[in-house]
Amino acid sequence: MKKCRLLLSLFQKMFFPAFLLIVLIGITELALLNFSGTYRYHTYVQRLFQEIPHIERSLYAMRFGGVSPNGEDILKTQEELSRCSAVQYCYTKVSLVSPIQVDGETMTLVLYPEELLDGFPSITQKNDFTETGMAQGKIQCLAASPHLESSALGSLLTIRCGNVSWEAEIIGKVRSPYYMPFFNVSSNFQSAYNILRESNILAVKDTPQIRELLSDFRLQANPNFFIILSPDATEAQRREVTDCLEGNAYQHSAYDSILQNTREATVKKLEGRMLLSAYLVIISFTMTLCVSVLFLHHRQETLSVYLLCGCSKRKGLGIALLALGSLAALATLVNAVLLLLYQVTDYQIDAFLLDGVSILPAACYLLVLLPLTALVTAVLYRGVSPIQIRKGAEQ
Repeated sequence: MKKCRLLLSLFQKMFFPAFLLIVLIGITELALLNFSGTYRYHTYVQRLFQEIPHIERSLYAMRFGGVSPNGEDILKTQEELSRCSAVQYCYTKVSLVSPIQVDGETMTLVLYPEELLDGFPSITQKNDFTETGMAQGKIQCLAASPHLESSALGSLLTIRCGNVSWEAEIIGKVRSPYYMPFFNVSSNFQSAYNILRESNILAVKDTPQIRELLSDFRLQANPNFFIILSPDATEAQRREVTDCLEGNAYQHSAYDSILQNTREATVKKLEGRMLLSAYLVIISFTMTLCVSVLFLHHRQETLSVYLLCGCSKRKGLGIALLALGSLAALATLVNAVLLLLYQVTDYQIDAFLLDGVSILPAACYLLVLLPLTALVTAVLYRGVSPIQIRKGAEQ
């Protein structure tokens, strides 16, 4: 307590510069966190997209403009595609239109093909699906939701939809940020970020038995889907697939095009954040230097009293260094509280991934500021006696 009062007394008549520096350091750390979190999100989604099984030989089929196709139209198109010699299978998504309730949480039930569920890269733990997608009368599901993060494999759930309920068993879990294929956005500039967004879902295997179980409810087939081509498909066979899509009013985008669009979108997103972060780092770095010099100049008299009264020079300069370092530490502490609140609340920033790597630039910045204040203290008072410090304060 005595040391806290001592540190506070050192900032008398310097409250405003100290407060301004705390705010600036805090904003700089948040800007660095925003940049690194955005970078982490974009690189994560791009890597996740690239690791989808056989995605490198795919075409993304999409409908936009005009009337959205119904389930029969989508099924008709996929049946026509299945007759093309170059097509192996399709990655599609079918959703239960009505929301479901699981342990009081509202979620979405999504049906995916077995090929996608077996190899999707963000699934960290998984047992095998049965042929029907059910075992002992229970629906087998993958949990892609923060609400089920603590649930173990084999945990039983009760899924409620209206007045109907089903028993389910968790046989797999998707790691944070719980992204699964979204397939809902159609555009001329298709990117991985448009394709991988779905979260807070229960993913089940798309089988006739599961569809029969859900027959009393409306299922919505997504009009967009991936077509996985044979590895030895010729140019003529690929043209047969694209002609089939165009004949059914579908647009298509190749894997290389999606990846290129993703990289361009990443650069565009990060440029502004990187420039802002660099600008704030330079400004706050310069201000830290100026405030350190100003603080040591104004506190010469106090420091000389400590030294002349028997306080060692190392301890006296250590107190000054502690006072300066506490400004940066206080800004970091406030940001740490904000991050903790962000983690425990349901509020989420779009296109932002917070993890240990995301906070690394802000932590490194703090570790740079602390040696800076030590360097300023050492340069100003190296080889200077307490008497010289006192004379400087009296001038």
